[in-house]
Amino acid sequence: AYYLNDTCYSTCPDQYYGDTINGITGLENKCVPCDYKCRKCTNDPLPCQACNPTYYLYQNVCGTSCPTGYFADDPTWSCLDC
Repeated sequence: AYYLNDTCYSTCPDQYYGDTINGITGLENKCVPCDYKCRKCTNDPLPCQACNPTYYLYQNVCGTSCPTGYFADDPTWSCLDC
């Protein structure tokens, strides 16, 4: 279980990842914020698995635009092949 604002979660909510303090499972497990652009991240603030609205996921990074050859897809907030 992980704790966030005195609430216990089996998995942390969006925009947070589960961190075990000192690697001790079950003790002092906390939900820690992802990078502010990330909606989902795992085990660290970065890399991202999904982005918050207005940011687009490309190679595990959330940015405000997509590289050449990709287009910004608003429904998924990701960069997709043209």
